[in-house]
Amino acid sequence: FVPEVRSRLHDHEALLDVGAHHGEVCRRFIGVVDGKFDVLWAIEPDAQSVTVLRTELAAAAGAARDRAHVLTCVVGAAEGSATFFDGLGYASQLCALGTRTVDVTTVDRLNLRPTFMKLHLEGHELDALRGSLRTLHAHRPLVAATSYHSRQGLHELPRWLMDHLPGYRLSLRLHSWCGTGSVVYAIPEERTREAVQ
Repeated sequence: FVPEVRSRLHDHEALLDVGAHHGEVCRRFIGVVDGKFDVLWAIEPDAQSVTVLRTELAAAAGAARDRAHVLTCVVGAAEGSATFFDGLGYASQLCALGTRTVDVTTVDRLNLRPTFMKLHLEGHELDALRGSLRTLHAHRPLVAATSYHSRQGLHELPRWLMDHLPGYRLSLRLHSWCGTGSVVYAIPEERTREAVQ
C-alpha cells in the first residue's frame, strides 16, 4: 500500500480484489485499515487458491469475517466463455491452453459498489477494466492494476485509464526488480482533496 493510496483510505472502504490468489492484498488491507471497512470482495477462480483464500480471510478478518466475501467467478470485458488454466497458483489465468471452460462475467454485472479496486490478472487487467466502466464511473474507486504481464500494461492500460477515468490522477510504481511488479494507480481527484483537508 503505497503512501498515495494508504493516506486516502477511510473507515468505510469497500475493497474489490480481482485476482485475490491467497488473499495477500486482502490481509494487508485489513491490517492497514485496522479492520475498519464496510465490505471486502475477493475474486479468485482457481479452486486450489480459493481453498487457501477462504482460510486466510477467515483468520485475518476476525470480527469482520462476515464482511469478507469470496467470489469464484472469472471477469473480463464481456460476458461469454473462455478457457482457464487452473493449478498454477498466482499464475492461474485465462489462457488458450487452459484445461477448463469457464463462464466469464463482468465487474459491472456483479453490481458491487467498490471504493477501492485492485486487479492482478496475469495480463487480463485491461479486459477486466473494460467490463468495469459503469462501476468505475458510478463509484469512482481508487484503482491499483498490475501492468507488467503483457505489452498492454506499458501503454494501453494507462492510456485506457486516462481516456476513460476523467478526474483521476495516475501514477506508476515499480515494486520489484526490472519492471516486474509494476502497478498503475488511479486516484480520484476528490480523494486527493479529502486527504489534504
